[in-house]
This record gives sequence, C-alpha cells and structure tokens, in this order.
Amino acid sequence: MRAAVLAVGDELTTGQRIDTNSAWLSCELCSLGVQTSIHITAPDTIEDGIEALHFAALSADIVIISGGLGPTADDLTREVLAGVSGKPLELRPDVLQEISSRFAQRSIVMPESNRLQAMFPIGSTSIPNPHGTAPGIDILLSQGRTDGTQCRCFALPGVPSEMKEMWNQTVAPAIQQLMPEVNVVMHRRIKCFGAGESAVEEMLPDLIRRGRDPLVGITVHEATITLRITAHAPTAEACREKHGPTEALIRKSLGHLVYGVEDDELADAIDTILMERGMTLSVVEIGTRGTVSSMLSDKNTHGRFVGGVVLPEASRSNVTTQRDNACDSDDRVNSYSASSFLSQQAQQLLKATATPETICTLAQQTLNTFGSTLALVTGPIVHSEDIAGGNKSCMCICLAHTSGVVQGEHVFGGVGNVRLVRAAKSAMNMVRLFLLSTGSNMG
Repeated sequence: MRAAVLAVGDELTTGQRIDTNSAWLSCELCSLGVQTSIHITAPDTIEDGIEALHFAALSADIVIISGGLGPTADDLTREVLAGVSGKPLELRPDVLQEISSRFAQRSIVMPESNRLQAMFPIGSTSIPNPHGTAPGIDILLSQGRTDGTQCRCFALPGVPSEMKEMWNQTVAPAIQQLMPEVNVVMHRRIKCFGAGESAVEEMLPDLIRRGRDPLVGITVHEATITLRITAHAPTAEACREKHGPTEALIRKSLGHLVYGVEDDELADAIDTILMERGMTLSVVEIGTRGTVSSMLSDKNTHGRFVGGVVLPEASRSNVTTQRDNACDSDDRVNSYSASSFLSQQAQQLLKATATPETICTLAQQTLNTFGSTLALVTGPIVHSEDIAGGNKSCMCICLAHTSGVVQGEHVFGGVGNVRLVRAAKSAMNMVRLFLLSTGSNMG
C-alpha cells in the first residue's frame, strides 16, 4: 500500500515556513507499514490544489492532506476535494452545531465565516477535531481511475497539534483497517564517522541495494554517516531479527568507523569510554569557536569533560572558559584560575604563526594545568587563502596523554559552520580512536 502526502499553503510554497507536517505524517505512515511514494506542496489556489490532488490520488492508495481547512477565504481544501471528487459541497448541521458549541464554551459568538468549516463534499465523512474548530474530511476518490479502484483521502488541518491528535484518534486506526495484513516497519540507525559517503558504500558488501530485505539506506549530515536499516515484518520482534545480521555485517565491514546507534553523537561515545576507563578530558580550542567544548558539554553525562579554554583565531587576547556546571565551587575557582594561566601560556606560544610543534606544546601544558588524563587542542596552522582552492583551512589537532602526544593535520573544506563542525568532529574522533587503540591500559 502506497501513500501520497499533500501539504497546502502559500506559506509553504514561498518558503516562509518549513513543512514539518509532511515529514511527521510520512514517519507515521511508515510505522503502519505504508510506503510514502510522493510529497506534494501546493499553494492556496483551487486550480493548483485540484491538479496536485488529482495527481496524488492517481499515484497512491491513500492521500493525506494537511492544511486549508480554516474559515478564511484562502482555505480552499474543501473546494479542491469537491472539484476532484465531482461531489458538491453541502452544509452538515451536526458539524455546524459542534463548531458553534466550541465557541459557546468560550463565551464567544461564532463568526459567520466559521460556517464554511461545516461544508463537506456529498458522501464524505467528518473527522472529529478534539482541539479545534476545523473538522477533517474522509472521502473516497475514483475520478481518473480506469480499473475501478478508489483512493482513500484524509484531509486534516495544518495546525500540528490538531493534526496529530486527529491522526492518532481517527486516521491511523482507519488506515490499519485498510491493511490486508499486519505489517510492522522498524528502523535501526548505525552512526559512523571518519570516511566519506562513497567510501563507506564501497566498504559494504552489496548492502546498499534497492529491493534488499532489510533495506539499507545511507545519508550524510555534517560529516556523520548514518546507515538506516529498514525491516518489514508481521511483528516488532521479527523486524529486530532482520536487523541483527545486517547490523553485524555493517560493524564487521566498517570496524571503528561505527561509533554508535540511533541518536548517539561522537561526544556520547567519548563520554561513555572515559567513564568506563575512569579518565578525564580537557580542551583548548583555537579557531573552532568553542564547537568542541559545546558538543562535549552537551553530552557530559558522567562529568568526564572537566573544562576548556576557547581562543578566537582572529583575536587571541579574548578568552572564554567553559566548565561543567556539576563541579563544586572550589573546583570551579581552581578551573578558572588554571584557564587564565593556560590562556596566557597559549598567547605566548602563539605570538608567532602557529605550528604543529606549538600546538603540541600547548596540549601538554593543558594536560598539566587541568590535571586531566587527556588534553585535546585544536589550532589552525595555515590560513585558507594559503591553500589551493580556497574555502579550506588546515588544522592541527593534538591529543596529549600521560605518555606523550598524538597529532594529526587535516584540511577541511566548506564554509562557515560546516567547516567548524567537521573540524570539531574530527578532533573528537581522534580522542575516540585513541581510546579504542589503547584499550584499558591507561586508566
């Protein structure tokens, strides 16, 4: 069974508002075992709406519409449904009474324009709206179909809270009754970092293939690769049984490129390993604008990130200190004093052009100053205009530990925050890989 999702509104087609309803509806349809084959966005005109709905109804077994059910002149979904179905609109006295009662409960006289919300194509059914005045419309569409089949169309208001409640109470149960058999769809997301999308795909033995069961999809966002395993089965347990062998094959093929599952971030992986080893981490950032410290702070569940110093690349005299809020007052004072001292050391080291040697020296000083088990330092060593191609920066990433320093030099492309996030994630990935390579020898 296939579905089409149609979002209605000038605010969507002009880009003034992002269409989050369609994404939510597609996820819900997927959880019912229904594949969404197409998304359509149409403006608030009858002609465009009819064309969009006609196409959607011919493309799918189910159409979900969001938007256009309000009481104003630009709410035209009712007229669109009437045009496509060939059924004129009629006033439903029972629905009008429900709408009027809602206004009366708030001691408000119902505006005449709200009568429009009680107009329905002949033969359609009202979908109750527990939280608003716009009931939905449930209607069968057959125009244009030559095989005698019909498309089931559910029109819902565009207000997300109302739409979701109506979906859960009425639409989802109705769709489940249409399903020939129970079909559960479950996803499993495997998170990876350290290689590009094409490289990851080449490392996987015929997994990214259409028609495979379970299906494996690959997406990339801010240099993080997500492999999504999608299984269809009669039960959730059967879906998990399908996930298992495929996930095991992914982990075997990609090794340490895999750092987590579902909503895990690199900082989650680092926090967990540091906690297991009884280790701590401090950070000094130059040129990454506190991105590393921010990511680590957000995921500092076990308090293993003990603090850091952020030095802007353009003006190294201004220092920002970050310290986890969980520490007690004495520790906080000591941390700020240490950070002040460390920032002075950094400024002395970096008066001249930064080099890998100065960055590594700063990493060792950071380790000593914070008294942490590990100290991570990021710093630019070549400006973007000095690298062929422009819009690139060369960063030196150093990780100091009790036995020495590990360093790496990386060239990051992209603009603005894209480059910052890539650099920050690469720095954190160095920490993760170092911890994995040393086993439990450093606690």
